[in-house]
Amino acid sequence: MRRLSPAIVCAGKTVPSVLPLPSPSELFSSLYCSTSAAAAAAVADVTETPLETNNSSHLISCLSDILSRRNWFESGTLRSLAPSVTPAVVAELLRGRFIDAESAFAFFNWIGKRPGFNHTVDSYASLVYSLLRSKSCFNIEKVVIFMLKSCGSAEEVCSALETFKAVRREGGGVGFNPSIRCYNTLLLSLSRFGMVEDMKDIYRNIEEDQILPDIVTYNTMIKYYSKEKNLAEAYQLLGGQIANFLFSPSFITLFLGFFMALLVVLRRAGSGDHKSQGQVLAPLPPGPPRLPLIGNIHQIAGANPHRTLRSLARTHGPLTLLRLGQVNLVVASCVEAVEDIIKRHDLNFASRPTDLTFANILAYDGLSVAMAPYGGYWKQMRKIYAMELLNSRRVKSFATIREDVVRKMTAEIASKALAQTPLDLGAMLSSMANVLVVKTAFGERCKQQSEFLELVKEAVGLLTSFSVGDMYPSLKFLDTLTGLKAKLERVRGKLDKVFDEIMGQRQAAARADAPAEEDLFIDVLLRLRDEGGLDFPITTESIKAVVLEIFIGGTETSSSTIEWAMSELVKNPETMEKTQREIREAMRGKSSSKMEESDISKFSYLKLVIKETLRLHPPGPLMLPRVCENTCEVMGYRVPAGARVLINVFALGRDEAYWGADAESFKPERFESGSVDFTGLNFEFMSFGAGRRICPGMNFGLSAVEVGLAHLLFHFDWKLPHGMKTEDLDMMEISGTSAPRKTPLVVLADLAIPLP
Repeated sequence: MRRLSPAIVCAGKTVPSVLPLPSPSELFSSLYCSTSAAAAAAVADVTETPLETNNSSHLISCLSDILSRRNWFESGTLRSLAPSVTPAVVAELLRGRFIDAESAFAFFNWIGKRPGFNHTVDSYASLVYSLLRSKSCFNIEKVVIFMLKSCGSAEEVCSALETFKAVRREGGGVGFNPSIRCYNTLLLSLSRFGMVEDMKDIYRNIEEDQILPDIVTYNTMIKYYSKEKNLAEAYQLLGGQIANFLFSPSFITLFLGFFMALLVVLRRAGSGDHKSQGQVLAPLPPGPPRLPLIGNIHQIAGANPHRTLRSLARTHGPLTLLRLGQVNLVVASCVEAVEDIIKRHDLNFASRPTDLTFANILAYDGLSVAMAPYGGYWKQMRKIYAMELLNSRRVKSFATIREDVVRKMTAEIASKALAQTPLDLGAMLSSMANVLVVKTAFGERCKQQSEFLELVKEAVGLLTSFSVGDMYPSLKFLDTLTGLKAKLERVRGKLDKVFDEIMGQRQAAARADAPAEEDLFIDVLLRLRDEGGLDFPITTESIKAVVLEIFIGGTETSSSTIEWAMSELVKNPETMEKTQREIREAMRGKSSSKMEESDISKFSYLKLVIKETLRLHPPGPLMLPRVCENTCEVMGYRVPAGARVLINVFALGRDEAYWGADAESFKPERFESGSVDFTGLNFEFMSFGAGRRICPGMNFGLSAVEVGLAHLLFHFDWKLPHGMKTEDLDMMEISGTSAPRKTPLVVLADLAIPLP
């Protein structure tokens, strides 16, 4: 390592320190809006006595007393104290919570304009925490940006970085999330002191927060990678910059004239398309205006496309047409449209797109049941799911595994309950679901369990990555330049290696007549491969695709559903109490407190709670895309051949036309009549899909949800920590394979019924 002097250590890395830069306090004065003007009409100044200024505690006490008054800025004593106020005093004053956030912000600005006064990272950070505590996002991003710009040494950058992490972690609770400008400022500060590992972490945060990098982001990263001769990563980011440029205003402006002219030509050339053999064709579905080149990509590029599409449907109609680059996308958001797609034209919409980057790589060229195009292979694999892998007998045979995994989770919760330690319930549920699927797929003695689960987690994270090739099939090469294809292929390569090891172990165990386990997923598929005799032979790649599909579809979806159910119950204590009362009364007659899966049938209200959870929080808010094979009519509109079709399950489950005025409320009683279910017959409630493409793992997933949720409600009472009120619980989701909670569900558990 190159010797640096002088140097400090930050985040485990040695970085050089430099002389402090001038503070941007003069820029900060622009943030001060009308606080002083509003206070000018307050009461007159009161008589004040001289004060000591050489005692920090006494000085802070005097300042807090003065600042508690409405007319503090008129105080003569404050002006006399000002020369003694240092950034350290300001930081201690704000950390001590002596004054409210509004006064803190106004005083911070006032003292910052005093001659010779320069705020430090510490004083900026104290103001940031003050704003966070007050749950006010008032100018918080600008404060953070000025704090980052004020860093004059690597040590100060480290301190600012910790504050930034706190803002990112806690800001969501007050409606604040750092923008790309804020991230860019931090990257620039880190790059000045060679803190490359921290830069990489922040760049990963940008991807996790689903924020679109801009040219400043790419330039900062590429410049530093090039400087460090890390050309491979610089080249990968350069590809991202090229892709980003394709969507930049400058590029759009450059080609605007060309595409407008092309549009005119195409319209003239296709003016006869609305007539075919003398018949007038139906119109295309309505939709929002499009931008040249990108179409409507900018409108659904946010964190929750299902909510955006629902909003667009309210404006333009329940069958909406969007243009994503070169692709037509039709979104169905009402029962009538779904009925046309799934019943009237089911076969025409039964297939999947065959040109999706993820499906071609991690679904092993569309060999998974979810992504396979409709045809002989899909029918055969669907039959194997129904008859061999996930039939009711096999799902029931895994009851012992489910009960064992859930009891281990409840034992861990019980230990935290005794210590009254807040717990991240979502993390525990995710771990439980992962272990459950590993044991049913690979058995109890899978040596590669941890490695495999990490790779599945990485694969799930890549599912929501933006693929240029998916929107612009003619520009698929850009997925190579952006690095997405390389990431997917790297994960697939690692998965192949782990799969080969696991399959080798299972085959060796079979040859050695090892103690038999219940037929595992991997064993069933290996047996079918070796027996042969199928119209479409099962290959090793088919097995990998199916097993990976079971993991992706059966882990996060189950854990997320339980977490959402617990979130709704914590937010609705009366419903929680009603559910617990039913379970505990049903269990009261048993000789022990050991709950078995056969007891679940007694919990009728619990099943209503699960249905209502799935209605409000479907594990797949947008169903996987279908393809319109041939032009047809849906709701009187023409859906062109080749268009991709999405069904917005989220919008269907909250449609007041079917669920009433309280559609947004959590009310399990709405299912008491039993007339609506999620088996695919009621199109307003499609948590597991419908038609030919209904989820084959529905019973497998529901069994895990029922057992897990029943144990949590039977053994424990639940509440929010730190005096938090139910109305403060954030119920927003983020996009992903299962639309999980945006913020973790952190709760306190009290052991009510002892564990067996």
